[in-house]
Amino acid sequence: MKYKKRIIYSIMIILILFEMAKVFTPNLAHEIMGIIVIIAMGIHHYYYRKTKCNLLNELLIINLIGIMFSGISISRDLFPDFSISIFSYDLHYYLSCSFLFLLTLHISKYVFSKLKGRKKQILSIVLSIAIACAGLYGIPYLNRHFKTIIVDPLIRDTLPSIELKDTTIVCFTRRNNTSFDENVDLTSTASLLQEGDQVLGTSEYIATIVQNITSSRLVMIQSEFTYSSSYSKTCTEAKKEIGTSPAIEPINTSDSSLVILVIPLWWSTLPGPVETYLKTNDFSSTKLAVIVTNGGGSINGCIEDIEEITGNKVAYSYDLYCEEVTSCKDKIIEFIQSIQE
Repeated sequence: MKYKKRIIYSIMIILILFEMAKVFTPNLAHEIMGIIVIIAMGIHHYYYRKTKCNLLNELLIINLIGIMFSGISISRDLFPDFSISIFSYDLHYYLSCSFLFLLTLHISKYVFSKLKGRKKQILSIVLSIAIACAGLYGIPYLNRHFKTIIVDPLIRDTLPSIELKDTTIVCFTRRNNTSFDENVDLTSTASLLQEGDQVLGTSEYIATIVQNITSSRLVMIQSEFTYSSSYSKTCTEAKKEIGTSPAIEPINTSDSSLVILVIPLWWSTLPGPVETYLKTNDFSSTKLAVIVTNGGGSINGCIEDIEEITGNKVAYSYDLYCEEVTSCKDKIIEFIQSIQE
């Protein structure tokens, strides 16, 4: 029985670390491994159901239930039609972090009780802390700084033509507002992808796909401020800009019947320059469609901010997870078709 317990513990620790390291796993594999973690925890609970329950065990079970429902709610492959509005990527991630922390404490407590000798006990605690730190700090760093997205440059040759009259595509991207070196390291710079030999912003790539489908005018939001080539510094700069309406090159889309806004999610809201664009245009007779690229946060706050600034409802919105950029063509086409209808 003790070997079964060790095996189950090992499986759960390894899988939860891989679950949090989405840089190494495609979305479908992530969802399948999540189910395996839940099953492994269920088996563990079944075998040791007669063991005296304690607060740590109860917290683990409650936490795992939260992970299960939030995971199903944001599922894109196994449960795409199931959604609960209170769950978001952020909540799912925080629940996963707390589960790893609680599981590490649980295993550390078990190992500590079985080992004899002060050195072995201290080693078990140090190892548990190392595992927790790897999941809570190390893996998120890898996800953000060591991921290169390479897209197929031929994707545009297979796009259909969908007519949208009097439409302007407005896009904001970090790449277009940052002075990068010619040999920029894509694996350490978030929000960028590679198309052949060309470096593009994620939102920029999506906007050009929309342009190729609709043959509409594409306008890039150009800030008068140049962001740092360091991603971490850009995060700091972007946070300071929230609510300040930084200066941008003038854009007039007030005469457009439809504006398709393609933007990244920064700090769970709009990038500062996008806020400026929205405040300096009249949307009273313009229909709004929004595509938001994100690394896992909920776009609900972003949509609410757009509606508050413009005084207009967002008629169509699409939430695009950054890692899905390489396979988003069909979904973008469906989104444009829904606008046409």
